[in-house]
This record gives sequence, structure tokens and C-alpha cells, in this order.
Amino acid sequence: MSLFSKINKEGIGFPKYAEPAFHRLCHGSKHESRRVRGLLERWFQQYPGSEQNDLRSRFSSSEDGQHWGAFFELYCFALVRAMGYSVEVHKSVERNSKARVDITAKATGEIAFYLECTTTEDPWFNRGEQARLDRVLNTLDAIQLQDFFIGVEVHSAPKQEIRLSKLRHFVAAKFEDLDALSLLRSPEIEGLDAMPRWEYVDSGCRLTLFPVPVQAGRRTPRLSGSIGLVSYGARWAHLREHLLNSLKSKARKYGKPEAPFIVAVHAVEPVEDIDVMDALFGQHSVVLYNGRIHHETRQPNGLWVSAKGPRNTRVSAVMVGGMLTPYSIAAVTPVLWHNPWAGRQLEADMWSGPQMVADEQTSQMKLGGGRRAWEILGLHQDWPRE
Repeated sequence: MSLFSKINKEGIGFPKYAEPAFHRLCHGSKHESRRVRGLLERWFQQYPGSEQNDLRSRFSSSEDGQHWGAFFELYCFALVRAMGYSVEVHKSVERNSKARVDITAKATGEIAFYLECTTTEDPWFNRGEQARLDRVLNTLDAIQLQDFFIGVEVHSAPKQEIRLSKLRHFVAAKFEDLDALSLLRSPEIEGLDAMPRWEYVDSGCRLTLFPVPVQAGRRTPRLSGSIGLVSYGARWAHLREHLLNSLKSKARKYGKPEAPFIVAVHAVEPVEDIDVMDALFGQHSVVLYNGRIHHETRQPNGLWVSAKGPRNTRVSAVMVGGMLTPYSIAAVTPVLWHNPWAGRQLEADMWSGPQMVADEQTSQMKLGGGRRAWEILGLHQDWPRE
């Protein structure tokens, strides 16, 4: 059984602009893409045969949430295995329990720890809106333009399906009389901000489109799409809330494990230490007195902290991997955050990667040493480019 059995049907070539993550992985024709697929295939062949079909089905899903969840499970399987543990997957934590934990790590035949995988994201739009927006972007990307790319600023996503033929006619009319060479040479036009801009509104979708001229003959429309860049502007991030919700959904799912229990969280977007601290120990706050900052504190609304004291003590540690994709396996190293109040502590020497551990003297979390992911997994630090 092959993880990329669908690649023969999908083919290798240029992907659409907005395409499911698995399809993009299949379409990659560069040396790096082939190396990434090769590594994931080797990991998959080491995965227990009885569970391969389920993992492959989710990994090859056109729904990105399913794909990323399966990728992260495979990654954690390979990572824990590379640390020297024997690994079982989808085993019951408690006798007669229907809940099956993703990874059971064993050393010398005894259970060392359990690890459960989950994913989190902070999406701009809901799934329906994003799917409709993807179809809009793919339509724009497929428009044939000889000496231009299209710049897109997204202000809002469609609330219902829009008329894509109308959008194509709109863009064709705007670009029909444009001359790339004139725009490039015009002294009045300096940079993309000075390019003509056109607003397009339909079914709740609002876009600002603008031309990105290139020198004649510098691009071949049949070998690349027409979208040059897409901007979504600025907004408030809510990663802390999404991260906390993902952790809560796993914290009590397996009763009281008889071994240390780790929840591993995957995120495609960046995750900063402040996001993790706020999710685990409560939001950072300041107390004002007479209009001045009196002291800093944390609200009792974290995974491990409540107004009544420590909670979710069955979670021994949380592993967080931000911006982790098949192409960043060597570049990104997840960090393990230890729970100071865990009922079953995970000893530091049981984990090979970097760890955040509570310092009893300062009451602060401090980063301890550990090997990088590329070292643990036996890769070159510049993989897959080297």
C-alpha cells in the first residue's frame, strides 16, 4: 500500500492557485517535492499495516483539516519512533474504553507515555466562505494574460456562489487596453500602490484587483497562473482561543491514564510562546492602580489554571508545532511544555527535543536543551533542499 497511490491519477504538474494541500503535495515536480514525498512514504511503510488504510484515506482527503491531522499523526509517529521508542497506534488507554489514543510509546516493553494529536487553526473565513473564495481565486488565476499578473486584495468572502463568468468578463475588460510597457516606464507610476485599482463586489464578496506588469516575454501564461499576489489585510488574531479549545477537547477524553499523557498540537500558522503561555496558564493581564501599572498577572482561564487552582492535571505536557508542513519538517522543531501540576510527570530525559520546564525558584517556564527535529529524524538541517 502506498501513501501517494493517488499521484498516478492526479499527475504531476502545476497546481491551481487555491487547491487542497494534498493535491499541491502531489503536483510538486521539483527535487524538494520528490524528497518530501519519499520521506513521508518511508514513514508510512513503517506505520502499522492494520492502520494504514485509515491514515491514507485521511491524508489524501481534499479537506485540508483531515489532511493536516493525518500528516501530523504520521509525523508524531516518526518522531517518537526516532527517539528510540516502540510505537503502537490507536490503542485503548483504559480497559474496556472505546476511546483510542493516537500513540502509545513503549520502552523495554513498558508504557513510557501516551501521545494524542490534534490540530488548530485561526481561519480568516468559515469553510463554506473559504471554499467559495477558492473558486474565485482559481478563476482569476486561470485567466490568460500575456504581460501581467493580477494583484488581489480580499476584503470579504462570498456569502453564496458568485457568477464566475461575470468576473472573467470584468477582468478581461479592465486589462484589454492596458499596456505593460507603458505602465513600467511611466514616471507617474512608482510601485504597485500607484497602479490602477478596480473594486469588484458580488454576493458579499469584495475584492480590489490591480495589474502587476512584467516585461514582455518574461512570463509564459500556460506555465503559471495569473495571480501574482493576494493580500488579506490585517485583523485581530484569535490563536489563543483556538489553541485552548483544541487542547480542551483532548484533555479529559481518556480518563485517567496510567502513564504520562501528552497532547500534541499542530498549527500551519506561526505560534508564538505568548500564545502557548496564554492558552496553558491564562491570559496575560496588568493590574492598574491610580492609572499606573501596579503589577502583571494572568487570568485564571488557561488549560492548567482556574480560579479554584490547577486543573487538567492528567495532561502531563503539551507539544506545540507551529508552521509545521511536509516541507518544514527539518526547519521546525516542536517544543514540549511540561505541566507543573501534572498528576503523572513526564521526566525530562524521556523526551529528546527542546522542553519548557517550570523553574521552582523563579516560578517561570524556562527552555531546556534538546535536539532539533532534523537531528532526531536523521535529516540534514537544510533538508529537503540540500
